Amino acid sequence: MWPFSNKAAPPVIRRLTSDHAPDCARIHAAAFHRGWSASEIANLAQDGSVLAHVALDSAGREVLGFSMARHAASEAEILTIVIDGTKRQRGLGKELLGAQLKALEELGIKEVFLEVDGLNRSEEHTSELQSHLNLVCRL
Repeated sequence: MWPFSNKAAPPVIRRLTSDHAPDCARIHAAAFHRGWSASEIANLAQDGSVLAHVALDSAGREVLGFSMARHAASEAEILTIVIDGTKRQRGLGKELLGAQLKALEELGIKEVFLEVDGLNRSEEHTSELQSHLNLVCRL
């Protein structure tokens, strides 16, 4: 990257593995009232009905956030999507969700459900989310 650029390198989005679970648990615990443990995250990541992605820094070392969705037939539910509190407001959540939705679409998913916490009830944010894949947001 050019040394005078203020623009951050894009994140690397990959499938989440159990190796990422401790960092994901730390991020989840900081963002939610009841955070998930590393073992819960690892178990979900290994579940065949769960599609899990992790956003890493451009070097592929630091976990910036992650998302998980459980799917069955032609439907899926986003179980969680979370970005490290120190990395928010940079568009990472949008990129991570976009990768998650694309992967779900490739699996033949037609409808995706997302329950939005009351603290995330931005009308602009919700309508943008609903433009993807028949995404149904429960408020």
